[in-house]
Amino acid sequence: MHWIALWLPEAQRARWAPLWVAQALRCTPRVAWLDEALVLEVSTSLRLWGGAARLRARLLSGLQAPAADVVTGMAQGVAHGDARPPVLIDAQAPSAQTALGLLRWRAQHHPQDAPRLSPLPDALPLHTLGAARAHLHTLTRLGLRSWGDVRALPRGGVSRRFGAALLQALDEAWGTRPESLPWLSLPDTFDERIELAMATSDAPQMLPAARHLLQALQAWLQARQLGVLAFALEWTLDWRRLHGQDLPAQQELLLRTAEPIADFAVLMRLVHERWQRVRLPAPARDLRLRSVQVAARAGASTTLWTDPQRRGEPLHQMLARLQARLGPQQVRQVQLQADHWPEQMQRWQACEPASVHTAQRAVPVPHAPTWLLSEPLPLAVHAERPHYLGPLQLLTRAWRVEAGWWDAAPHSPGAVARDYFVAHSEQAGLLWVFCERMGTQASGQPAGDHAGHSARWFLHGLYA
Repeated sequence: MHWIALWLPEAQRARWAPLWVAQALRCTPRVAWLDEALVLEVSTSLRLWGGAARLRARLLSGLQAPAADVVTGMAQGVAHGDARPPVLIDAQAPSAQTALGLLRWRAQHHPQDAPRLSPLPDALPLHTLGAARAHLHTLTRLGLRSWGDVRALPRGGVSRRFGAALLQALDEAWGTRPESLPWLSLPDTFDERIELAMATSDAPQMLPAARHLLQALQAWLQARQLGVLAFALEWTLDWRRLHGQDLPAQQELLLRTAEPIADFAVLMRLVHERWQRVRLPAPARDLRLRSVQVAARAGASTTLWTDPQRRGEPLHQMLARLQARLGPQQVRQVQLQADHWPEQMQRWQACEPASVHTAQRAVPVPHAPTWLLSEPLPLAVHAERPHYLGPLQLLTRAWRVEAGWWDAAPHSPGAVARDYFVAHSEQAGLLWVFCERMGTQASGQPAGDHAGHSARWFLHGLYA
């Protein structure tokens, strides 16, 4: 067995415990509270993380990074609680009781000045054993100073005078009795709240508190192998009325992502974009973060050689960031419609980044561009050739559209017959034009022979 104990003072447990538990569960599933310490049994995880030293380094680095972010916020007066983060003191031992006793010994000294104790657990001072604290005065008067001194006493006398709990703790420390601890597990949903040191009417001043909550959310997601698709930030307003108008008790900012995400940098960038547009009608006194929708997160695939497609920001993340900055209705995408009319075959709506990778052609007709004019533009005809910034050269055969003869709706344009062509302009490039047929034509007629003196030509689309 290999145990790691982390020291967390009781006064700071309410604030830091959720984040520490989530970070610990990323390293091992066997995590429990033992008095004031968080203990981890990591013997089954050592090979996964490359040994005890690497596992310890990863665990402590994961706890120090969020603390540093929150201390920055505390310096600005927007976070809550003790401005000092918990001192990261850890101890490793073959049993949880021994790791806890060694942790208490180190907590009483400077980490670099703590005397070395050997052998363990015999040399541990008696006051570091939780089960002996109630009888510490009596044990000290008997001349007992260490765990080994108590264990050397007759077991029957110790049990009758000091109770079975002391013997049980000693047996667990020496490994002669299995340790039974209530293992911790993460909740099914993430819901954490942080109080601000003072009420603030400036939304950007709440960002450090949001950073702390997002760090905890990232740890929760990674421990459960999930990604977030939607999460909400809520804050409680300190006032109930303003200028005679009732104010809501709470406000909420709902954010969505295109794919399951557990990356703190991506989530923080998304929050930062939306947060710049938040206006508080009254001072806020706390901030709450809760997960609305989560999904399983696929692992990142790797290749032997550098993949140039991985450089830069993914398209769905860029679209989500643009929507957060400009508003959901300002970023639009095309949606196909089942209609024979080219101008009715597509509809623009608010973009859904999750569907970008499955986007289809905007107009499912041969050679049709994605950029159609709202209304066809009439073209001049000279010498039986349509002109747009000069004469146009027709490059394709006609693609015939005959539609509308069955539609009797009031706003229907009626029956039409059009022949579409891809045309080239020396000034404008490739264009999509059509000829409104005035008489019976052969659909397979060559493009160069199609124009007639009675035909009307229109520009309907442009190619990129």
